[in-house]
Amino acid sequence: MIVHSLTRIQNHSSPLFLQMLKLLLLLQHRTSSTHISKLQSFTFRSLSQSQSPSKSPPLFPSLSSSSSLAESILKCRSTEEAIKLSETSNSNDLRSQSALIHVLTESHRYTHARCLIKCLIETLKRRPRRVFNALEDINRSNFSNSVFSLLIMEFVEMGLFEEALWVSREMRTSPDVKACLTVLNGLVRRRRFESVWVDYESMVSRGLVPDVYIYSVLFQCCFKQGLSSKLKMLFEEMEAKGIRANVYVFTIYIRDLWREEKMEEAEKVFDLMKKKHGVAPNLFTYSAMIGGYCKTGELRQAYTLYKEILVSELLLPNVVVFGALVDGFCKANELVAARSLLVHMVKFGVDPNLHVYNCLVHGECRSGSLSEAMRLCSEMERLRLWPDVFTYTILINGLCTEGSLTEADRLFQKLKIERIFPSSVTYNSLIHGYCKEDNMEKALELCSEMTANGVEPDIITFSTLIDGYCKLRNMKAAMGLYSEMSIKGIVPDVVTYTALIDGQFKEANVKEALRLYSDMLEAGVHPNEHTFACLVDGFWKEGRVSEAVEFYLENNNQAANGKAWNHVGFTCLIQGLCQNGYVLRATRLFADMRSGGITPDLPSYVSMLKGHLQEKRVIDAMMLHCDMIKTGVLPNVLVNQFLAMFYQENGYSRSACFLTNLKPVGTIS
Repeated sequence: MIVHSLTRIQNHSSPLFLQMLKLLLLLQHRTSSTHISKLQSFTFRSLSQSQSPSKSPPLFPSLSSSSSLAESILKCRSTEEAIKLSETSNSNDLRSQSALIHVLTESHRYTHARCLIKCLIETLKRRPRRVFNALEDINRSNFSNSVFSLLIMEFVEMGLFEEALWVSREMRTSPDVKACLTVLNGLVRRRRFESVWVDYESMVSRGLVPDVYIYSVLFQCCFKQGLSSKLKMLFEEMEAKGIRANVYVFTIYIRDLWREEKMEEAEKVFDLMKKKHGVAPNLFTYSAMIGGYCKTGELRQAYTLYKEILVSELLLPNVVVFGALVDGFCKANELVAARSLLVHMVKFGVDPNLHVYNCLVHGECRSGSLSEAMRLCSEMERLRLWPDVFTYTILINGLCTEGSLTEADRLFQKLKIERIFPSSVTYNSLIHGYCKEDNMEKALELCSEMTANGVEPDIITFSTLIDGYCKLRNMKAAMGLYSEMSIKGIVPDVVTYTALIDGQFKEANVKEALRLYSDMLEAGVHPNEHTFACLVDGFWKEGRVSEAVEFYLENNNQAANGKAWNHVGFTCLIQGLCQNGYVLRATRLFADMRSGGITPDLPSYVSMLKGHLQEKRVIDAMMLHCDMIKTGVLPNVLVNQFLAMFYQENGYSRSACFLTNLKPVGTIS
C-alpha cells in the first residue's frame, strides 16, 4: 500500500513530502501497525490531494476552514477519533497539524508527535519562531508544555542546537527535566559555561525541579570551570534537598578533590559514597582514586584499591587503571613492579596502549637504563604500537641527559623522516644537551630550525640558551637573548634571572647582578633557593661578606615562611663566614638552618668543620662530627682523612687511627 501510494504521488510531490513519507516508513518499524497505518493513510491522502499539476493550493488555507478543522480535532473524545478526523479531512494546513501534534503529545504518543513536529520544522524551513508560534497558537490551558519539550528534543536531534536553545528560553514555563538536561548538557559540551548557570537559574525560576541528572550536568560544568567551592556547595545543596547522589556525581567530586590535592577529603568522600550512601564505585571512580594516589606517591593505597577491583565480581581493571599504576610506579622508580603490571594486563586480556609503554620508557630513561628503554620501543613496534612524539621526546631527553648526543640526533632525524612533528619539548631537550656540551652553535641552529618549522621558542628555550652562554662567560650574548625575550613578549622566569645574576657575579659585575635582581622583584618573580645561593655566593666571593649577611637578615622572614633558603644558600654563607674568620656567626647561622627545619647536608657540615679546624676548636669539631653521624649524614673517605689528620695533629691519635683503620696519615697543610 505504501509503495503504491508513493508511486502515485511522486510525480507531483515536493522533496519535503517525500521526506515525510520516508520518516513514516521508518516509524513503521518502531510503532504499532494500527496507529501508524492510520497516520500513513491520512498523510498520503492529504499529500496526494493537496497538489495537482495544474494548480497548487496556498500554504495557508482560509482561516475559517483551518480553525474549524483544528477545533474539531481538539474536541475529539479520543486520540483515535482525532486521527480518523484528520484522515477524512482533505486539508493539510498548519493549524490542524499543530492541533494533532498537541493531541498526540497529551496522549503520550511521543514518537508519532515527534514525526509530525519534524515535518512541521521542515515545512517552515527550520525557523524556530514560526514553528513555536504555530504550536503556541493551538496551546490551551488544559494542555501541558510537553509539546515544546518535544520540539526542543527534535531540534537537538536534527543538529539545530541554537534553535532548541531559543525555544527553551522562549517558553513561559520551564521545559520538562529531559529537555532541560539536553539543553544544559549541550551548553557544557560547547564550553558555554556562563550560559549554563544563566539558563539553569531561568529554568528553576520557571518551575524546574532539578533531579540528580540535572545536578550531574552542573557538577560537570563546575569541574570543567575549576569551580571547586561551587561544586562543594552543590553537593551540600543536594544533600539538603534529599537528592541521593549517584556514582557519576561522586566520581566528579572525587576527581575535583584530587585535582586540588585534597587527598584526605577525597578519601572521606570515597568512604561516604560506599558506606553511608551505599553507592558502588565504578571503574571511573577507582581510576580517579588510583590516579590521585599515584600522583601523590601513595602507591600502597593505590595498589590496595587495585586489589579491591580484583575482588569485586562486577569489575575488571581496564587500561586506564593499569596506566595510572604503571605511571605511578615508574615515577617512584619501582620499575620491577611497573613491569609486573604488564603481566597482569595480559592475564585480564587488556592490551597495553601507547601511554602505558611511554610511561615504562620514561621510567627506564630516568633510571639510566637506556638499553631497556630501546628494547621496550622494539617491543612496541612488534605489537604495532608506533612511537609518537612523546616516545621520541622521552628517548631524546634520556640520551641527552646521558651525553649521547649523536644517538639523540639520530633519533631526531628518524622522527622527522617518519613525518612526526617535533614539539617544543623535543627541541628544548636537544638544545639543553648541546648547551651542556658547550656547543652553542648547534644549539642556535636548532633554535632557528624550530622557528622555521612553526614551533616558537618558549621560556624554556631562552632560559636554556641564556644559561649556556652564562656558563661560557659570554654575558654579551646572554644579555642579548634577554633583550630578545622582552621584544617577543616572553616574560623571564626565576630560572632566567638566576642564570643571569650568577653569570654577572662570576664576571664581577656586582652592580649589574643587583640591577637584575631588582628587575626580578619588580616583575613580580619570586626568587627561589638557587637565586639566594647565587647572590650570597657572589657577595662573599667578592669579599663583601657583611653585605651577604645583611642580605640574609633581610630575607630571613621569607626563608622561614616560604623555605626559600636551602642547603646551597646556607652552605655558601657559612663557607664565606668561616673563610673570613667569622666562625661564631657561622655557628649561629648553622643553628638557624637546623631550627628552620632544614637538615644540613654533607657540604654544610664540611664547611662548618673547616671553620672549627681553622680556629683549632677541637671540642666543637668533635661534637659536630658526632652530630653529623647522629643525623645520618655519613662522612666520606676524604672527610675522614681530613678529620684524622686534624685529630692526630692535636694529640688525639686513637680517634685518628680509628678513622683511618690504623693507617698512617700525613699532616694538615
